[in-house]
Amino acid sequence: MSALKLPNGPQTHPWVQMYQWLTNPLEYIEDCAKRYGDIFTLQLGKNVAPQVFISNPQAIQQILLQIQNS
Repeated sequence: MSALKLPNGPQTHPWVQMYQWLTNPLEYIEDCAKRYGDIFTLQLGKNVAPQVFISNPQAIQQILLQIQNS
């Protein structure tokens, strides 16, 4: 079985990512979207599964429509 390939995201320590997320979530998400694109991965804790973020409203709509139609 092959490993799952997640979208790129910050490589900083998970605790640093969690701190940035907790102290200023909107600015952090906007900065990540500018740097990594509309879809990126954050690791918001050492023992927490990676979280994939989608910052483009049209992409979110597409995903939800596909889920609804499946």
